[in-house]
Amino acid sequence: MNKKVFFYLSLVFLYFSYIKAEEFIVDCHDDYNTIITKLKPGDVLYLKPGIYKTGWVISGLKGTTDQPIRIIGRNCQSNVIENSPSMPVFRPNTERDGILFYGKPSEHVVIQGIRFENAKRAGVIIHKSSHIIVRECEFESNGTWGVQTCLSDYITVENCRILSSKKEHGIYFSTTDNPVARNNYIAGNNRCGIHMNGDKNEGGDGMISDGVIENNYICYNGRDGGAAINMDGVERTVVKNNVIKNNFAGGMVSFWIDGKESGRDNEFTDNFITFNSKEGRYGVKVTGSPFGVKILRNKFICHDCPAVEIDNSTGIISDQNEFADLSKEIFKVRNKLGGINEWRETTGQDKHSEVKPDLKCPEWESNPHGR
Repeated sequence: MNKKVFFYLSLVFLYFSYIKAEEFIVDCHDDYNTIITKLKPGDVLYLKPGIYKTGWVISGLKGTTDQPIRIIGRNCQSNVIENSPSMPVFRPNTERDGILFYGKPSEHVVIQGIRFENAKRAGVIIHKSSHIIVRECEFESNGTWGVQTCLSDYITVENCRILSSKKEHGIYFSTTDNPVARNNYIAGNNRCGIHMNGDKNEGGDGMISDGVIENNYICYNGRDGGAAINMDGVERTVVKNNVIKNNFAGGMVSFWIDGKESGRDNEFTDNFITFNSKEGRYGVKVTGSPFGVKILRNKFICHDCPAVEIDNSTGIISDQNEFADLSKEIFKVRNKLGGINEWRETTGQDKHSEVKPDLKCPEWESNPHGR
């Protein structure tokens, strides 16, 4: 076949594929299974406002890179529910979760503009699926987690509000490669704001690789312990431009317990970490014989805890950071506290870092779906 003819036929095929995409509408009384099974690449399922008392289980739902399947509650581009007074709310009475991806793997699905509250376990759980986006959603007072993933890849949680998980974390990435948490407001969760856990006993390679944690505002988490950003068995992950304010336990930590290997090649850059007086365990902590870790251009207001804590300076680069107060012993090496001069002499780090007594923590902007 002539290459030019083949090219034009391909364009025609793509054109008609897009034309065939359909829009569906459900309300809280409809049988969602009937419609979910009909969805194909490019389709959009709109949820009308209301209280959805039945949790959804999604199995084998597959969009494509160019034509994801979208399940949308608000901020849609259609007149179907334009100017709706409120979001659809998942408040499941019997099922443990609001939306559970389980069974056959799903891929290229977007969940957008939905509120999840008071689920017994989680607002959204994603199991053995890939390329799932959770966007502009609200999570509050769910039993264990806001969002949890397991053995899934390329999962993105962005522009969400994730509040007050009763038992554990706001976001929990478990043995999930290429996870992204971006532009979220994460507050008041009982343990971690974001927990990343590579687990050698769970399956896969036992690590979390190539993540991006950026532009999140994480505050008032960890009453029962757990850092704002907690990383076990995590490698090649960038943690940048986050505000970590007044959490009760740690700020950012990389350690090794469940993961197959120690965390390595992680970057902690341009974050702002602050604690109230007499609260907080550390600003950033790196343990477990790491390699290739960078701690650069962060800002620390640590009144009564170390700003930087490590167990081994080999393989770590820390520099160009700013500290509100360098008169205190705010560096910790092998459980021994010391001041900036001792830190520089012992580790060779932070030669270009400096004191900035006028540091002021940014406030969360009023936009509820992103900074």
